[in-house]
Amino acid sequence: MKISERVVCHAPIKQLSYIVPFNYVHNHGKDCTTVFERLSYNGMTSIVRCKPLSGRTHQIRVHLRYLGYPIANDPIYSYSAAWSHLLPSPHHSLDNPQKIVQSMLDSAPYDYMVDPFEETDLPRCQECSVPIIQKDPAPDELSLWLHAVKYTGHSWSYKSPLPAWSDDLFNGDKPKVTASFD
Repeated sequence: MKISERVVCHAPIKQLSYIVPFNYVHNHGKDCTTVFERLSYNGMTSIVRCKPLSGRTHQIRVHLRYLGYPIANDPIYSYSAAWSHLLPSPHHSLDNPQKIVQSMLDSAPYDYMVDPFEETDLPRCQECSVPIIQKDPAPDELSLWLHAVKYTGHSWSYKSPLPAWSDDLFNGDKPKVTASFD
């Protein structure tokens, strides 16, 4: 994608499984369209204006991955996600979605299907009672480089300032960009 080049991604999205809420482009998915425009590039990552024309779950993230440009620090859809090696490259279909779901469940640190909540000694979340299985993430792991600049409704509009990572001088992306598809 060249700077200022407009790319329209019209690719239907389907949910992999209700057990693992991962979405991907599939011919039998729900129609959706996103318009992308690359604004800048710092040698590692790009700042892209994204305009979803429909409202599917994770639509921008799924379409960016499908185009071969996932959000660099996306823990689910980037190429460095824990299960990204199980997923086909963007323009290949998933031959066996259930195999991928099972692999994701097998790699999970806690088996919710086998070990009932009442049989664990792990500390629990005060809101939902799910066992807490890992330490708190580092501050730089608490954000996703996806930001809504403007929300507009029929009789209202809200605009927010740009985040620090959108600046051309930002270099926090260097350790995040670890892999890509050829």
